[in-house]
Amino acid sequence: MASHPPLSEKKDKAIFHELREILRTLISKRMLRQIGSIGGGNHFLEVQIGEDGNLYVMAHFGSRGLGAAGAQYFFKRIREDLQAKTGRVWSEDELLYVSAAEPLGRLYLMFQEAMLEYATFNHLKVQEAATTVLCKHLGLADAAEFLGHIPHNFVEYKDGKYWQRKGATPAYDNDGIPLLIPGSMVTSSYVLAPGPNAAKYGESVPHGAGRVLPRAEAKHRLDQVAMDQEFAERGVMGSFRHVPLDESSAAYKDVDAVIDAVVKPGIARIVNRLRPVLVLKGE
Repeated sequence: MASHPPLSEKKDKAIFHELREILRTLISKRMLRQIGSIGGGNHFLEVQIGEDGNLYVMAHFGSRGLGAAGAQYFFKRIREDLQAKTGRVWSEDELLYVSAAEPLGRLYLMFQEAMLEYATFNHLKVQEAATTVLCKHLGLADAAEFLGHIPHNFVEYKDGKYWQRKGATPAYDNDGIPLLIPGSMVTSSYVLAPGPNAAKYGESVPHGAGRVLPRAEAKHRLDQVAMDQEFAERGVMGSFRHVPLDESSAAYKDVDAVIDAVVKPGIARIVNRLRPVLVLKGE
């Protein structure tokens, strides 16, 4: 988040140093090699044309394997902490908790912020590489402007409360950084701004169109020829020979309907509509 101070400026230096040692044990050589790349799964980078006539580069990925490794680490540590306090064994399917006022709670929150910084750094590297190649290809020099990094799936302390957004991104003014709701590989994505009723709905919007088919079911049910044909008919270029079925348009909701669901009640308003022309998928 643009308005958040960096971790190095946090007052709790002891927890900062403990977190740094934890991350050193969790990060692997493979994770280090992936810095500056988009990863795999539903991660992507798209070159898009806006209704305003400008070209845009949009990337979607998060803290990748490091975030998942850290989550497992804290699941185990918080469970052990609860067992020591309550004197009973907590099963793996029970809901765990830790007070944000305790050192372990503060450590977990700092880990969350570390993952935001990690994702932001990766986005900057990817965007820099993508726009450099694009500008060179188009014969442009220093023509790119970085609009911002919009996080999702994180815990935030705001107005005296902790907010956890899962599958959602903030819908409030954050130093002018726009909101984004991506569609699928052949559908539009939308640039939004907070609406007049955003606070009434928790100042949140979906971070994407959302799935209608789980990955395994999409691979089993959808027709490869039909999905490849749809992609070709839309005139979009891709970094793959065949459309990944679990990431095809039929695996996702209608993004226009999702946009209507946040625009009509005044949660957000449309600023720009983007049409994909090039899709790069992670491996």
